[in-house]
Amino acid sequence: MSEINLTREELYQQVWLEPLTSLAEKYKVKYDELRTICKTQKIPIPKSGHWTQIRFGKIVVAEPLPEFKLDSEDSEKEKHFAISVTNEPPPLVKLQQEIENDPNISLIVPNKLSSPDLLIIQAKETFLNPGDYKTGYKSPSGFSRWEVLRIAVTKDNLGRALRFMDTLIKALKGRGHEIKISSRGTCVIIYGEEIRVNCREKNKRSIIQGKYGTNSELEPTGILTFNMEGIYPKEWKDGKLQLEEQLSKIIAKLEFEGKREKEQMERARKNNAEQAELRRIALEQRQLLEKERQNFESLLQSALKYREAILLREYLDVIENKITSSGEFDEKMKLWIKWARNSVETYDPLSDIYESLKNQIIIEDI
Repeated sequence: MSEINLTREELYQQVWLEPLTSLAEKYKVKYDELRTICKTQKIPIPKSGHWTQIRFGKIVVAEPLPEFKLDSEDSEKEKHFAISVTNEPPPLVKLQQEIENDPNISLIVPNKLSSPDLLIIQAKETFLNPGDYKTGYKSPSGFSRWEVLRIAVTKDNLGRALRFMDTLIKALKGRGHEIKISSRGTCVIIYGEEIRVNCREKNKRSIIQGKYGTNSELEPTGILTFNMEGIYPKEWKDGKLQLEEQLSKIIAKLEFEGKREKEQMERARKNNAEQAELRRIALEQRQLLEKERQNFESLLQSALKYREAILLREYLDVIENKITSSGEFDEKMKLWIKWARNSVETYDPLSDIYESLKNQIIIEDI
């Protein structure tokens, strides 16, 4: 790690000379860290659209640097601060260097196909079938469009595209990855995550003047591209470097995104598991509270039954005493009193009869 010492004024000037992302890359620091420094030092940064307006030649005015009250007793001196700069290359560059030094793979695209991968053989057979080309552009027949590698090139570029893809596939397999052909297209499986890819030739739209107006047609340019689809799409194409010379960059990016997608999926799975556990705990707590409520209701009902049983016994005592004193306590009345007292015993939660009946019901339920 090393440090770059800047004054607040110096950083302010640089922030308004180039985008913060560019400045972060220049100093090899994280964008968020640099933004935090600006916020801490009360350094204004350009608003969204600022650099776009500059590109279109519009005049923009930088926000003035506000005063910044220092904690130091010597407020006349301008505050200096340091930006920590890492000497290590970014993770993507380190990964690219690792791939370039991997003895298990070859990144050199040959001038001729040699022991091609089965997927390349299938793609070649598909392209070379009669009627595969219309006006020089690929239109495969004999195979379903989902059964072969996603390649869209002119006949003149076919050999080059197949050699490039063959080298790429072999290198990916050498790195422990897989290639899968499915209804989703051509997918590279990295760390268990599928990344859709394709190799195609760039086209340009040409306007053709006809008898009754103008029409447009797509014309191949000869520029070969390799495309990574998905949330973070990326295209590599012929330019200062031919596509064949960018293999290490392509593989590094694929592995980088595969790892990132895996980490995101793992975080999502972890978050889902945590949410499921929170829901389980909440449900368990609700069930415990409900059981507690039911137990209390049962207790309250038992207490009420007990008081009612006492009231009934007192009532029966009064009836029995009254009938006995009147001399009308016949056999029929005795049977009724006996039935009534047995009913009270059955109703009283503290009686032996009640407990016996309750246990009998529980056993029968089981």
